[in-house]
Amino acid sequence: MSEMVAHSVTIADKKEVFLVATKAVILRPDGKMLTLLRGQDAPTNPLGWDLPGGILDHGEEADKGAIRETKEETGLDIMSPRVFHAIARINQLGEHWTTVYYVAAAPEGDVHISWEHDEYKWIMPEAFEALPGSTRTKEAVGYFVDLRKAGKI
Repeated sequence: MSEMVAHSVTIADKKEVFLVATKAVILRPDGKMLTLLRGQDAPTNPLGWDLPGGILDHGEEADKGAIRETKEETGLDIMSPRVFHAIARINQLGEHWTTVYYVAAAPEGDVHISWEHDEYKWIMPEAFEALPGSTRTKEAVGYFVDLRKAGKI
């Protein structure tokens, strides 16, 4: 497993933490998207439905991080992920997060989920809103749905 690095800067005796993550909408030819149920012991958003993704390694290119995280969490080798959204926020712990969202075609092969997840399923992206999970990820998937309806993806 690769090494995750949180960058921090001390500003006026206050330590600021900056993290960059990727998430991927993985689509089958039938239009269904891969979703993962985070386990009870997952480090963030336990028991919520999510997209493959995670924190970039220090110096890692974002698209390579999306490819690596998808492989680690699903066993799938995606190729040519394309950015459709990025957002920066501060979470409830005061950490500065930037998340880059990608879309990629699902490759042939079976899904093999990681220790962080209990289950996976393929759903229409529009159905993601109704599942328990992160508001931030639901907003990004909603944005993806809007872009697809507008013919921009």
